[in-house]
Order: sequence, then C-alpha cells, then structure tokens
Amino acid sequence: TSSHAHLHSIITALAFVDLGKTMTVPVACPTLCLLLEFDLSSVPCRDALPARDHSAAAARACATTDLLPGEQVLARARLVAEGTLRAVQLEQFDIWAASEDDPVKLDFCYSRSSSDAKLCIRVLTDLRVCDGVTAVRLALHVLEAIEDEAGEAATRSAASFSKNSPVPSSCKRWAFILWLVLSVVLDAILAPCRFLFRILTFQDVEPNTPEGWLWYHCARKYQPADIVLFSTGAGMFKDWQLSVDQWRKEIGFSRGFFYLLNYSPHISPGVVRDLAQLSSADARLEHALGTPGPPKLGPNLHAIHLLLSRAVMFN
Repeated sequence: TSSHAHLHSIITALAFVDLGKTMTVPVACPTLCLLLEFDLSSVPCRDALPARDHSAAAARACATTDLLPGEQVLARARLVAEGTLRAVQLEQFDIWAASEDDPVKLDFCYSRSSSDAKLCIRVLTDLRVCDGVTAVRLALHVLEAIEDEAGEAATRSAASFSKNSPVPSSCKRWAFILWLVLSVVLDAILAPCRFLFRILTFQDVEPNTPEGWLWYHCARKYQPADIVLFSTGAGMFKDWQLSVDQWRKEIGFSRGFFYLLNYSPHISPGVVRDLAQLSSADARLEHALGTPGPPKLGPNLHAIHLLLSRAVMFN
C-alpha cells in the first residue's frame, strides 16, 4: 500500500480465538484474529492519528475499494500501554470486540507513550462473511484513509490482488489425495500401538503425532505459542522460508507444509512435500485437497488436525 506508516511486521496469526468461551479441546470458532504491528516513528502526524474519526475512515475505505459494504465494518481507536503485537495479543476481548453484529472489526491500538510510536491493529473477522486476506487489506486501506483525511491514498492503491487459478481436476491431483488419505488413516491406526510402546518403555510421547496431540490436550495445560517477529525487506523472505524449512526438518514434521489457497471469501487447503513445491504456484494447485469452500470450523477441523500433526502450517 501507499501508507506512510512503515509496516514493521505482519504476523499471520494462526490461532483462532473463541471469544469469552472455554472449551476442553480448542477448536476454531468463526472469528479469526489477525494482528499487524506498525512503527509510526517516521509519520509526521502520528500524534493526531488516535483522535481522528476511524469509523468515517472505514466507511470511506469501503466506498473506494468495494472490498466490503460499509455497514459490515466497525473501526475504533484506543490508547494502550504498549502498541506492540505481543502486548495487544494479551488484551482481553471486551463487549465491542466480542459482538457478532458486525462481521469485521478493526481495533486500532496506539501506544499511550509518545516516545513509543507503535500501532497494533487487531483485525477480527467472521470467516462466514469475510476472509482474513480481505479483512487485512481493508485494515490497510483504513489506515491510509486515517493518515490522508482526504481519502486519496485508499483510491490510489485500490487495485485488486492477483487471483489464484482454478483448482485442476487432474488424475495426478486425485492420486495425491488418495495417497494422503491412506497415509493419514494408517498413521491413526498405528497411533495406539506407538502410544503403548512409548508408555511400556518409559519414553516420552512424540508430540508431533496424532497420539501426541491427544495426550497434550488431555493434559489441559495449554501453553501460548512463541511469537517471532519478522520484518519484511529485500531478499529476506526467501531466507526466512529457508529458516522455517530447516526448523521443520529438525522438529520432525515429515509431511511437509500445510497451506491455504485464497479464493475470497472461500479457501482451498493443500499439503506440499517441501519448500520447492511450496514456492511453486502450479505445485500448490496440484496438491490442493478440494475445490474452494468456506473454512472448516469446530469439530470439522479434527480431520485437518490429523494432517497438521505432522506438517507445518505456512499461510
């Protein structure tokens, strides 16, 4: 985008949040929470941003981009102790955030201290109405409209993203799906045997297996994920991919990478073997697991969990 705010880092939050509810085994509710952190130190008007009308900026961004009707989007600005991704992730979901009346809510959290020029945008989107990619694009356009009160920035950068090609119906793709289903079924069948062997031989249960996931959830000791911030830059993305792939091999995720193809507002999941296939648009299409459809929610995710137990999700 043409926003003057430097995008310090964008973290695609892979955790779905269940607003105000407690569940024995965490499964995805319809609300997806995405966090974006900005460094506003180079923005001349940064001190004036929190006082500007964010609702009007959201309405203007919706009108100029046609990404979503204005009546489906809410935006607000508030001051927080620290406008960083790590700090805002710990913020509670209040009544405004938990409301289901508006599918997309953009929560602009500015650092209270003028010496810490940080902004974290918490994007909350109902996946039954709007996908995460579209919601994030809308949040960036709203930020442009806030910075440029005339609304010209959102108009300049409203061009559409390139779209994914249709998922092919080829014999190669169906053969891959059959192989993947058989490997998952066999993995699940052998899970009790591996579990008993580990217990009888006094070994720790391997975490990246179906039985490891079940053992972990039965313990009900949910630990928050470690967040690693990555700043975008020339040539850095490929280096970061290589680091993730090396980590995948060290941890033992033998199935490869799980990913999502975006067909706004629908998605198509897929699994590839290695980094070369993940970087290939043709390979991602050939390894798609189905035609585009709404995201899986709740108990419907259990089959996906069997895939993810041995794969890295790379969004």
